[in-house]
Amino acid sequence: MQASLKDPGPPQLPLFLNTREHWGRMIAGGAARFVRQEMDWTPFICEADRLEAKVVKPAYGRPWAGLIGQFYPAHHSLLEKLCARGIPVVNVSGVPPPAGVGWVHSDDYACGAMAARHFLERGFRHYAFLGIADASFSEERQRGFLQTLGGQGSHEAIPPVSLSLRQSTDYFAVEDPLAGRALRRIRAFTGKRLTATKLAADLGVSRRTLERDMLKTLGTSVHSLIQEARLERAYKMVVESNLSIGEIAMRLGYTKQSDLNAVFKKRFARTPTSLRRGTAPENLSRKQS
Repeated sequence: MQASLKDPGPPQLPLFLNTREHWGRMIAGGAARFVRQEMDWTPFICEADRLEAKVVKPAYGRPWAGLIGQFYPAHHSLLEKLCARGIPVVNVSGVPPPAGVGWVHSDDYACGAMAARHFLERGFRHYAFLGIADASFSEERQRGFLQTLGGQGSHEAIPPVSLSLRQSTDYFAVEDPLAGRALRRIRAFTGKRLTATKLAADLGVSRRTLERDMLKTLGTSVHSLIQEARLERAYKMVVESNLSIGEIAMRLGYTKQSDLNAVFKKRFARTPTSLRRGTAPENLSRKQS
């Protein structure tokens, strides 16, 4: 009795895509819908650790329609094996594949140019591009964005304005209990003035004891720590509030606005007014001139 040959079924199409990312899921869904409707192939997601076993050493009797995947330089040796076996491969990542491999990808230069035209058509005069370092697709989009602006854009580094504290990180890594209590009290104080004498009384120790402990633990005086905390609070109020500079000075216990201006400029290399207007620090301006 002659054995009948088993029908191997429709060709399979492995999809080597990172489905943990939105981009990978979108490609996988679109490819799967198309091949089911138009080609009568069987698509399936092939994970990275199973790609070699599933594709390079496939099960007997099951044809492969090809392979679609997000391939990078680390996969080039694998792609060469697939091409040697005559398996069609299409790369859908933003990184050029080796010779013999098809490549379908977004025109990133055109994406950047389209974004620039959108802003130009609406009369914008100030532009910024936020990209990803060392990513070729981001660099191409930036190139298209800037060139389409036709010289209307310029590179400018924007320094951070302030640090937004969170409760989970707003603590002080000091082993000395008294120093830790003092620092927390300084940061929590919201009145006009806090002196070393008042702080020591609040903590139940003499000023001499407190001064000696802080100098030993942190290498600085209580007065310096209080002044630094006041200036940090002033910086935050200048940036985040609509209060006048004079009002900020009064709330923080400075006798005159000029007193705040003097210590503020010494600490941050700019006056409160120049900070609020976005003027560069004076030491930076001198370096660039």
